[in-house]
Amino acid sequence: MKLMFNIDLYGWERRTSWIQAFMNDINEPFPDAIEIYLVPADYTRAASEHVFPSPAAGSTKRVLTNLGHKLKLWDLDTLFVHYPWQMSVVENQGRAFQSTVKWADELIQLADIETCVINQHFVTTWLDFEMLREYQVTSFRDNLMVLAEWQLRLAKRWTNQINPEIQLTIENNPTAAISTDVCGNTGADILDLATEDYKYRLGHNGFCLDIGHAASVIQYFIDVRHGKQLENVELTRKSYDGIPSSCMSLEGFIGSLGNKIRYLHLADIDTGFKHQGLEIGTGLIDWEHVIELTQKYCPDRYATLEMEDAHTTYGFDKVKRSYMYLKKRFEE
Repeated sequence: MKLMFNIDLYGWERRTSWIQAFMNDINEPFPDAIEIYLVPADYTRAASEHVFPSPAAGSTKRVLTNLGHKLKLWDLDTLFVHYPWQMSVVENQGRAFQSTVKWADELIQLADIETCVINQHFVTTWLDFEMLREYQVTSFRDNLMVLAEWQLRLAKRWTNQINPEIQLTIENNPTAAISTDVCGNTGADILDLATEDYKYRLGHNGFCLDIGHAASVIQYFIDVRHGKQLENVELTRKSYDGIPSSCMSLEGFIGSLGNKIRYLHLADIDTGFKHQGLEIGTGLIDWEHVIELTQKYCPDRYATLEMEDAHTTYGFDKVKRSYMYLKKRFEE
């Protein structure tokens, strides 16, 4: 497992300076890959008004140029790009996603990147579970599966039109990542909590395995005996006539994807009822076991330390401690 960091497009200068200072302190070279969260400077407005800055816009162009030059100085060969998880691939007739691909392509050219991967969640949320109970569960989920396949085909087509060398990955969803629509209604992800939902979906180049997300689903089926049910997760249980086999254990989850895992997200959890990004080693996940499983099923993959609030000094301190925690266990 090769650890890497993430940065956001508009806050990259501060974040990369922190990373560089940390690597200098521990006398290690800058990682040869990085993950970028491509979000607008004003994400709230962009999400509510369904707009997304064009790579050709003056301020965005300057940011891309400066960041591209910095990435080239670091001599990176791999770039991961995280499409905003709250935004659908087809948001605003696909303009948001196509802008993301154009941003990535711009950085590839500026920094001489060899491999670029765009990661995405498929947004299949449901707002009204009372109404959902009126549906036949199987047909409802089948329709969502078709929607996810359609989104992926469109994403692949748009990517190929801009740069066919850019690869696409799918990330697994957590139990309780609540999204909010423009009217303030909240919903939770229906699909991709279990690998059975998406491991045979066509048109992608592999998977981003989020260990914290997977662990939240596995832990939910343990915790739910003592807590309130999450209806989106229970829908998954009903659809497979019980707990899906991939959600029985981390080995079941990781093993079901195997060498199709392209890279990982790492964060800890302490419950199955919340979407968390806890510091590694402070929650319930057995990280020695995770290291063993990744060495067995998907060795030598990149892995992003994805702590909550990592863009703050307090949050980045958690990233640094997580890095050292895992590094110590790699050496044991």
